[in-house]
Amino acid sequence: LKAFAAAVNNSNNMSGKTFYLANDIDLNGAELTPIANVTAVASGFAGTFDGDGHTVSGLKIKETVEIPSDTSSTVLSSWGLFSTLDKTAVVKNIIISAPDISIENISTTAKGQVLAGAVAGITTAPEKVDNSYTGVKGTIIDHCIVDGGSIRTVATGAVLNWAAGILGRAQTCTLIENCYSSADIDSQSLGGSNSAYAAGIVGTTGNYTTIVNCGASGKIKALAPRSMN
Repeated sequence: LKAFAAAVNNSNNMSGKTFYLANDIDLNGAELTPIANVTAVASGFAGTFDGDGHTVSGLKIKETVEIPSDTSSTVLSSWGLFSTLDKTAVVKNIIISAPDISIENISTTAKGQVLAGAVAGITTAPEKVDNSYTGVKGTIIDHCIVDGGSIRTVATGAVLNWAAGILGRAQTCTLIENCYSSADIDSQSLGGSNSAYAAGIVGTTGNYTTIVNCGASGKIKALAPRSMN
């Protein structure tokens, strides 16, 4: 799995390619750089990843994020087994057992935002067709199970924060179906009036996002001084 992550993170989004997980994988708590880390692959993972019913256990990601205060545009720091899923990506048939994801955002600029989910931090949005999203397909996450564990994002400044069991933030036209999470979720934005988003499946959704036959049972906490979602 680490070799696969390294291959994708070496500026190869794997568009049009399908990968199957042949066996259960135990990472034994060794920290993993997310697949399709956005600093290396701008569009995110663009292929198909089929877990074939296998389990990835021992996923551990612990990071401290600091976006420079002079940043002129919003920086989305996304975390999970995958960092960013492209609008053409498909992730399916995988069990993630007891993930341990904890991201502390010490940025002082509101432009430094953190998103985390066991499967991925964020998806990308497709383009309109004939000035409409009607019939347009985006990222697909199907039959993904998160069995226990915890996902936590904490911002010490006035910064937006997302944490969720499956996906931190879904952009336009994302489809999430047949997914379940029992992970505990904790999202906190402690420095001001910006929101902290926490959810069992997905933190927030874009237009035309579809969630079908999904459920969650973990403890969910969102904390912000002036806003709670």
